[in-house]
Amino acid sequence: MWQESDQRVWRTAFLLCTVVLSFLFIPFSTLSAASFTVSTPAEFRNALNAAGANGEDDKIEVQAGVYHIDSTLRFWSEEGHSLLIRGKGGPVLDGGNAVQIMELITTSNRDHLYVVGLVFQHGRADYGGGLYLETADANITLDSCVVQDNTAGFVCGGVNIYSITGNIAVSNCTFKRNSSPNTSGYPYGTAGGLFVQTEGEGPQITVTDCTFEDNRAQRDGAGAMLYPVGPHSTVIVERSVFNNNTAQEFGGGCWIRCPADSATVEYRSNTIAGNAAATAGGGGGTYIEIASGRIDLTDNVHTANHAAWQGGGLWLEHGGGDLTIRNNSWAENEAEQNGGGANIYLENGTAAIDRNVFHANRSSQSGGGLCLSTTSAALQVFNNTFAANTASDGGDVYLYFDSSSSRCDFYNNILYADALPALAFSGAVAVTARYSDIKGGSGEPWFGAGCIDADPMFVDAAGGDFHLAWANFPADDATKSPCIDAGDPASPPDADETIADMGAFYFNQKPSTRVEESDVMSKADFMLQQNLPNPFNASTIIQYTLRKPAQVTLRIYNLNGQLVETLVREEQPAGRYRVVWDARRVDSGVYFCRLNSGDEWDVKRLLLLK
Repeated sequence: MWQESDQRVWRTAFLLCTVVLSFLFIPFSTLSAASFTVSTPAEFRNALNAAGANGEDDKIEVQAGVYHIDSTLRFWSEEGHSLLIRGKGGPVLDGGNAVQIMELITTSNRDHLYVVGLVFQHGRADYGGGLYLETADANITLDSCVVQDNTAGFVCGGVNIYSITGNIAVSNCTFKRNSSPNTSGYPYGTAGGLFVQTEGEGPQITVTDCTFEDNRAQRDGAGAMLYPVGPHSTVIVERSVFNNNTAQEFGGGCWIRCPADSATVEYRSNTIAGNAAATAGGGGGTYIEIASGRIDLTDNVHTANHAAWQGGGLWLEHGGGDLTIRNNSWAENEAEQNGGGANIYLENGTAAIDRNVFHANRSSQSGGGLCLSTTSAALQVFNNTFAANTASDGGDVYLYFDSSSSRCDFYNNILYADALPALAFSGAVAVTARYSDIKGGSGEPWFGAGCIDADPMFVDAAGGDFHLAWANFPADDATKSPCIDAGDPASPPDADETIADMGAFYFNQKPSTRVEESDVMSKADFMLQQNLPNPFNASTIIQYTLRKPAQVTLRIYNLNGQLVETLVREEQPAGRYRVVWDARRVDSGVYFCRLNSGDEWDVKRLLLLK
């Protein structure tokens, strides 16, 4: 008969067997890992050779110092184990303008590569003068590296990354003065700072919190060139700065192309300034092209970019699908043909273009602020502000429709202080503007229901502040902008639950705050807004909102994390605040503004150009 003691013995034996079997089936990589510490090029080379054949996950810690590399540091592995190379104290790998600094290649789907905290400078090679990374299906991570003054004979002076289906992540890196000068023809001479290419279905390329500055390419993509070839690919670029990069053809700052179907591109919170497509191309600041899928362009700032052809700030070409362009600004960009601020083409699908500001952009032909064309898409252009843009036709906006199946709903916009006619269109569809403030629009056939031609009364147009003014709020007098409560009554109300205003920014009529905020920004009670203008020359305005009383600090830091200036350090009640930072004493560059309020905080990136 089965006894309780027998049950205890059986359970004990079973548990022991389970533990043993579980141990046996733990992946080998979790049981074994090797670490190396190196302080000379020879030690570094030996560690790479050992790591490629030891059957273990490997970590190489590179000590601080300058490493003069006279032959490429190479790693090749097919053993299915990861490699992490981490710098301690910012070690500098210098190729002496003679050799490629490092090449890492793996072939297994578990051979992940991680490169962290290194400086690559003065490298030279055909592909990736500073660094070349390649995997089959494994992931690649490049983090907290500086890549500067490298040159490519063929493609990408700085870092060249290739994978078939691996995910690629590049974060917190700086790419400066890298070049790809080959003039012999495409694809040679492409990509100055960073080149990423994937071939298979479904990989993701992510570039976050990076700076690309003064990179050069003889052809396309001077700052960053991102090229997922396969279908269902995703590209995410966010919180990055592209400054003063020059491509001779397309995409001076950032170049993205997804030639296969069902791509996703998310381009968010980037600053793109002073870049150029200099000789025979478009998209001076940003170039994006996808065959089909979804593009989300949100919270970006394009300033003072130039294109020899179209799209001084942005050239965007979308073969079909969804397009969202929201809360962006374009200022002082220029194109020698169409679309001084942005040149956008959507073949079919739907587009929502709203809450954007186009200011002081110029094109020699059509669409000083925005040139928008389609074959058969449904376009919605609403709650945008256009000011002081110039073009020979359509000073602010030019629209083109290739077929009668396309349509455009144009409402709640402000077009003011621009070259006339402010709005122009051609092709198979006629446009009627509704509930918009359009300078010189009275009497035009497209000047439809609810439209006005009046000074919109911006807070400070000369200083780049296009919020609507109402000095004596709530008195309904001459200090109230005519664009307040003048939008389409059928539109969704503003966040303060009043009738929609015209333009990108609504005037908040909530008695508790009485401030002007954008639709998206108003959804948060605690908020640090992006400084205006940004980039800026000498001073900039920083605005923030507190939802409760707190001890508040507002500080400026440089790229190295050093404190530059404390703007606010005091107890403050709930409400809206406006601070001016006078930056005449500091050098041009990227700075960070950090707001702390009790246990809440936020950070914005500022770009000072002198």
